Amino acid sequence: LALADGAGHGRALGEADLGLAPAALQKLMFEINLCIDEVLTNTIEHGLHGDASRRLDVELVFDGRTLITTLSDDAPPYDPFTEAPAPDIAADVESRPVGGLGLHLVKSFMDECSASHDGHRNRIVLRKHTGGGADPESDSNPCDGAPP
Repeated sequence: LALADGAGHGRALGEADLGLAPAALQKLMFEINLCIDEVLTNTIEHGLHGDASRRLDVELVFDGRTLITTLSDDAPPYDPFTEAPAPDIAADVESRPVGGLGLHLVKSFMDECSASHDGHRNRIVLRKHTGGGADPESDSNPCDGAPP
């Protein structure tokens, strides 16, 4: 992950920016990368159906407390957090269908998740607080589906 200045120049986001020890930073980067990969893969496969002519944007912002990832696309309206079926995580491996655990992991790793559609584009926002606990300024929904 990188921080960009207004001119589009970037530098790696690191321990000093986030105030995290190396092991905590490595864990955070793993979780962020996995969640971005999962949402992008689902969008490309299920929303855009692999059509390379479609548009998909990813923006990462660090506001000093929270890493905010915004993914937007021009696929048909869809909210994976409310419309995708919940996986049966109690089922044994042999009886569980392939797939369905990715969004479960996104909801588990992120502090807040939201999805919206503005009439033209889907917008998924994932928030990961680096200082622990929910951001009292945020109006996003917790990823567990409970009201904010």
